Amino acid sequence: SVRSELGGFTNAHNFIAALVEEEGSQRYLHYRVRYEDDRLQPPSWRPLSEPGLLAHVIARNEPLFLPDGVEEYRAEHGLRAFGKPARSWMGAPLRVKGKVFGVIAVENNHRAKAYTRGEFEQFVALVEHVQGALQVARLEEEQEQNVRRLCLLQRASEEMMRLADERGEEALWLAALTAATANYGLQFNRAALFLAKDGGARLIGRAGVGHFDRAEAREAWAADRRANMTFDRFLSDLRRSALKPTPVHRAVCNWELDLSSEGWDVFQSVLRAGRPDRVPAARAAQRLPGPFVERFGVHDYAVVPLRAGSRVIGLAVVDNAHDGKPIRRLALDYLESLLAHAALTYEDYRQRKAHERLNRLTCEVLSHAGRQSLKDTLTEICEVALEVSGVDCASIVPASEAGLKFTYELEHAGSAGWQKAAEPVRMP
Repeated sequence: SVRSELGGFTNAHNFIAALVEEEGSQRYLHYRVRYEDDRLQPPSWRPLSEPGLLAHVIARNEPLFLPDGVEEYRAEHGLRAFGKPARSWMGAPLRVKGKVFGVIAVENNHRAKAYTRGEFEQFVALVEHVQGALQVARLEEEQEQNVRRLCLLQRASEEMMRLADERGEEALWLAALTAATANYGLQFNRAALFLAKDGGARLIGRAGVGHFDRAEAREAWAADRRANMTFDRFLSDLRRSALKPTPVHRAVCNWELDLSSEGWDVFQSVLRAGRPDRVPAARAAQRLPGPFVERFGVHDYAVVPLRAGSRVIGLAVVDNAHDGKPIRRLALDYLESLLAHAALTYEDYRQRKAHERLNRLTCEVLSHAGRQSLKDTLTEICEVALEVSGVDCASIVPASEAGLKFTYELEHAGSAGWQKAAEPVRMP
């Protein structure tokens, strides 16, 4: 509506409404509404420390009128140009009780002196008139968004067990990651989920959501908005096997990461401590596995544990590689809670399946219906033991006793897990 009002007395084909957002010690400009040549652009974020005209207006806390000489003004004040160079520019801060919370600007990229002094004064008056209402609307929107997110997380938690029973483990993880990445959810750009194996020495990729190419990601987001995608529609598509796997899912599934080398401390520390951690882009190459960085790129990341009660069974990695949005503490708190519920659901599903398998195996052994070798039977019992108990390895070695002498039948021994050896037990 502000842009429409501006269009009544000046050219507003290139329009920006940006809000200041804070996360920790960092401040960002959130480009909430941005038009370039009359075309609406997707939202984006930029650190406020990057010196451009918008950041300059916020720092000065005063309107700025540049009917011409825009590039000369930038050069004089050490400001960077973002996007097309402007020939005419004017901007004004959004303030509440003297404190700046955003900025509105218009520019003309084709000709100088596109705006008059009278138009600038009308522009400033309009911005001052709407700034209070904009701040109220912003606070109400944040509150409504948090309520929607909590409702979605509750709904996702309720659906997870049904999805696991109906569609298996992958559907459970996809539901959790979709809630984490969807526009109606936590709005992370990408998410990848791994389960820990071999006592945390390896990670195995189980699911992912997102794109590696920025243009493809934005087109997918726009398609979801056009289709009015909701969590209910996602669930329907998932149950009908109508979902097309995203590039991140295809890249992550069954991808194995070796964590046995030193130096990949973020994944290792999250698995050990069970607490989320953040990795700034400047430290990604030092703190993340080389194969991961090679595939996903250098960005700010957050690593969140999959915590099933007191056990950490894996981790998820999220980022905002395509829109530059800061990774918010509140969103991470929501994600940690969601993944904890998903992990407990998975453990319950896995244990129920393991007990079903154990019961079937017991019946087969007692009835001799399976007719499989002793070694194969013992190996399957060890595999079920891993599922039921959560241990890393198991071995069963048949033995016979003759007086004080034991004979170990190693050729019939069964074993499962990550510490397989040529001889499952040490000979006495």
